Amino acid sequence: MIELMFFIIMGVVIGLSYYLGFNNGINKNCKKEVRQFLMDMTVSKMLHQHFQNNAMNETKLFLQFLGVKNPKVKPQKLMTPEEFDSENKK
Repeated sequence: MIELMFFIIMGVVIGLSYYLGFNNGINKNCKKEVRQFLMDMTVSKMLHQHFQNNAMNETKLFLQFLGVKNPKVKPQKLMTPEEFDSENKK
């Protein structure tokens, strides 16, 4: 019960701080750009997940076609922003 109250209070505090921060003067000026940035990030992650799931399914089907009984395919690990930045600087 105490844990539940803790998470409820934390949710209220985080939600209230987000709401108050989102409605201040700085975010009113860049709200459109922030929304577009978040939308681009979400769409690109969803698109990557879609292609990755399709590639894994196709790989499993191909391995089953070759005769492997229960193929296990590991998903590719996404790069962190630091790894991506270090790769682009080279």
